[in-house]
Amino acid sequence: MINVGIVGGDDHLAGELIRILVNHPDVVIRGVCCPTLDGHDITSVHHGLIGETALKFSSDLDFGKLNVLFVTLAPGLPRDFIPDVHSMPELCVIDLYADIEEARATDSLVVYGIPEINRKALVRGARRAVIPSAIETIAAIALYPLALKSMLPDSLACGVEIDSDTLSKPVTSFPEKILQPLNSSRPLHLTYDVKASSIPRLVSLRATVPSPMPIDNVMELYDEIYDDHDLTHVINRDVDFREVTGTDKCIVSVTKDDNGMLHIHAIADAALRGGAGDAVHVMNLLNGLYEKTGLTLKANCF
Repeated sequence: MINVGIVGGDDHLAGELIRILVNHPDVVIRGVCCPTLDGHDITSVHHGLIGETALKFSSDLDFGKLNVLFVTLAPGLPRDFIPDVHSMPELCVIDLYADIEEARATDSLVVYGIPEINRKALVRGARRAVIPSAIETIAAIALYPLALKSMLPDSLACGVEIDSDTLSKPVTSFPEKILQPLNSSRPLHLTYDVKASSIPRLVSLRATVPSPMPIDNVMELYDEIYDDHDLTHVINRDVDFREVTGTDKCIVSVTKDDNGMLHIHAIADAALRGGAGDAVHVMNLLNGLYEKTGLTLKANCF
């Protein structure tokens, strides 16, 4: 069994993480650390867990007894008490809020936690990962196949809708640093026109890219890359957000109009992709488990 601890367990992502982990077949939650709630029942803060767990918040954790530590501390809060890879090399640390640039300044081996792009790094001995925002996650997934074939323009505007309650993590320029070397030697600049959505948990990204490639070939390109990834699916029609809410799926719709423009539309549940679901996905890979373990979640809006 994997012994898990959570630091900073009072926000919505921590709640979603606990709801997944209490039913994960290979996990035991050894503690949820939030000193301001020490002694309070987890169920008094995070709903949907009555009858699932008798856990209480604690004021500290015994890191030596853990295999995995999830960090859900908001940006700017101190992290200097978290063991580094040199002092506890066997401890996996998965941070849901850290800035990847800052994390790599102290540990160059920290992995940017998008499993569809960095799966090899995660399964080949990595111990630390940072989970990017939902917007970064679906932008990277949606555009990665085009970058591999140098099909992205130098500048690309992405329209984003996201539930304002889940827009709690800053969006960085790191996806550009992943995609640009694949795309060409030219600089790549992504911009995000972010609008608040009234649909709970929604994250939706749209981009339009000119391409002479026939749509069948574009679909083959996406299918070839994501065929062996169990949580990203590619279709050739637009899709209702209800298909993903409550699940860890990212669905990418790829269509082409008569003017030769590719229309890319990626949707996901913002509490799970770029959040708790990706954190568990990363944990599974770091520990040699099948990547969907504990993540076979059903859509809950139908």
